[in-house]
Amino acid sequence: MKIKLILILLLAGIFCTDSGSAFSAINPDSVSLSAKKPVKIGPQELGILLDSAVIFKMQVDARFNKMAKDVESFKNYQEFQSLYSFLSFTETFQTLGNGGEDNLKKTLALYKTEDNYPGLLLINNSLAVLYANKGDFEKSAQFFNDAKRLSEQKKDKKATASINENLAAVYKASGQIDKAIFIYEENIKINSVIQKPNVVADDYLKIADLKSIKGEYTQAEFYILKKAFPLFRRMGNKIGRMNCFESLALMYRLQSRLSEAKWFSVQSKIMADKLNNLPAQISSLMSLAFIKSELGFNDQALTDYKEAEKLATDNNFSEYLVEIKGNMGNVYRKLGNYLAANTSIDEYYKLKENLFNSSSVKVF
Repeated sequence: MKIKLILILLLAGIFCTDSGSAFSAINPDSVSLSAKKPVKIGPQELGILLDSAVIFKMQVDARFNKMAKDVESFKNYQEFQSLYSFLSFTETFQTLGNGGEDNLKKTLALYKTEDNYPGLLLINNSLAVLYANKGDFEKSAQFFNDAKRLSEQKKDKKATASINENLAAVYKASGQIDKAIFIYEENIKINSVIQKPNVVADDYLKIADLKSIKGEYTQAEFYILKKAFPLFRRMGNKIGRMNCFESLALMYRLQSRLSEAKWFSVQSKIMADKLNNLPAQISSLMSLAFIKSELGFNDQALTDYKEAEKLATDNNFSEYLVEIKGNMGNVYRKLGNYLAANTSIDEYYKLKENLFNSSSVKVF
């Protein structure tokens, strides 16, 4: 009996080792009491808590980043509206009737059989403008080129020069920058022959702006300082000189040469004030504000934007207001005023929606 009791005690010692492995091997469903594991009681840790001000700041930053992407679509809208405004000066058929485009094409066929040069010119220009307003730049360029060929056959340089201005604008709007430059260079020769020096200077300036878009800044600077500006000055064209200052300011901004950009923006503003040219006053103030903000003078930038905002509001320049509000939102962010930044972003979207809804042209 004693021997059995000793054997039981020995066996119990074997099965109750520190590891509990022997007992576990026999009874896999049991839990080893000797395995020491920390036990967490209560809910999971929530991590770092953010206060409402930090959350609001993050929300405004996210809204601003979204708006910054939206600005690109607004620039496309502005480009198209600029083209629409420019082409509105082209002589076209005022009454198209219910058939519209079809009526124009029927009339075009009729004028071809009659060899009616003035009529053919008018119809081709009308169709070109019609397609441009629809956003079909390929067809628009096709009809402008048809009109151009007719004018060249008749050696009508005045008509050719006028068509070229439209054609170059369409090429620019469609992103065909090299074609637009080629047309403007061609037009400089024509306008020189028919003695239109102000138009020649303006074409030089347009080439410079296109060169800036391509990043060819040395050539852009040459066309402004050596070609356009001297000719405008010789002709006493103050608006042309002001436009040169504005183009130079933009060109230097694109190169981050902010001190030079600021100087030319100031010159543009001075001339705009002298000429009481409201659009130029607003754009030069916006340019100055942007440059000052980039240089870190955000309080001064905000002052310029507010002055531009007042001018735009008083004179109902809606497109400027949309851009101003978006830029003001960024300046408020830099100043740490996120409540004002959020309000500016709200106003940007509201003004943009109103502008789009009121626009007579819906291609953007």
